[in-house]
Amino acid sequence: MAFVRRNGNGEARQVTVANDETSLDFYNTQESSGPGTVKEWNYPARIGSKVDPTWIDPQNNTQGIKNGLFFNVVDENFANIEHRMYSNGDTTFNTSGGGTPITLGYNGVITGDGGGLSNIAGGTYGDSNVVTLMGAFGSNTITTTGLITGDGGGLSNVTATTTPGGFAGTIQFNNSGTLDGDSRFQFSPTSGSGTQPAITLEGAIGSAPGIFSINNGVLAMNTENLSGGYAPMSFSTYNSGGYMEPINYYRARGTRSVPTAVVAGDIIRNERVQVYSGSANFTTTNTYAGGVTSTVQANDGLGNVAVQYQISTAKPANGPNSLDKIVLDTEYVQAQGNIEMVTKSAVFSAGLVQQPSYLFANLPSGISAGTRSFISDGATVTFRGAAAGGGGDFSPVYYDGTNWRYG
Repeated sequence: MAFVRRNGNGEARQVTVANDETSLDFYNTQESSGPGTVKEWNYPARIGSKVDPTWIDPQNNTQGIKNGLFFNVVDENFANIEHRMYSNGDTTFNTSGGGTPITLGYNGVITGDGGGLSNIAGGTYGDSNVVTLMGAFGSNTITTTGLITGDGGGLSNVTATTTPGGFAGTIQFNNSGTLDGDSRFQFSPTSGSGTQPAITLEGAIGSAPGIFSINNGVLAMNTENLSGGYAPMSFSTYNSGGYMEPINYYRARGTRSVPTAVVAGDIIRNERVQVYSGSANFTTTNTYAGGVTSTVQANDGLGNVAVQYQISTAKPANGPNSLDKIVLDTEYVQAQGNIEMVTKSAVFSAGLVQQPSYLFANLPSGISAGTRSFISDGATVTFRGAAAGGGGDFSPVYYDGTNWRYG
């Protein structure tokens, strides 16, 4: 069966023009005033072909007419809602009669009015104006309100055509929906607009927190001229109890799905500091400048693990060959390299001990035997003799549990 449309008449034929339609109408009947009485619908559902709205006859018979397809549906208020497929491969729903137009592009891009693509969630069916898309889009629906709903995993390209383009609402994934493929989120507010881009993950208070997971990926943050009291990474925790664990470093051998136990020598570098050393550094411009490292010393497989914790700095240009570092071992605390430890009363630097001196009268009493100090007003200084003030000698003293003595 074929349907041919020809404009004009037998003597005066006319050319085809934009939006010329060749169609079939479908009528249904309903009871009007009683059994046996029927009335045709005033408006039919319709299907057919239409010439593209932008087509102009080129007066060249080597070029075909840009001809697409369309269909109309009728709602309970007798409104005709048109959906149209164009010759370039694009399909637009709700082209006229109501609803928000949505286009499924030949290039695989879904475009809307910039505000209608705000809900992406598990959809329901039953509305008479819902068109179901199968195949590459999974099992998704497009409704007359301009909202796309589906299984949350089949929308590979979603863009908007407003000026400026983008979503005026939110994107929501339900039923464990994911954003797969070469997905990318980009926040680029207009320069000087005062807009602060933000991603917020809201979880329930208590045992159901929001979780932001990166698997086999890297979280890279770059800041430039950061000001306003902001830090590149900030943790604020509020806990009614005394235990808090804002950061946890986990180390295992094996794989994520099948982890195996750590062994002696395994390292966790909790923190690594690098600085830009300058372009003259031909080895690497990003030079190691210290950090914090945890090293497994032993593991009995029963939950008893010995770990050495090391805080280190980079070797200074005129410093020793080894790194300056503090080692917190399971059996000792060790300071290595050119370390200077400063307290209220003494300075330890390069093997020398510097400490303040007292007047004899200001020395404390009732302290532990063996405590040492210096006095600046010693008198009649003799080794192990009882110390006394009022003189002019600078002398070391020690406390024997009862008296201060020279020595």
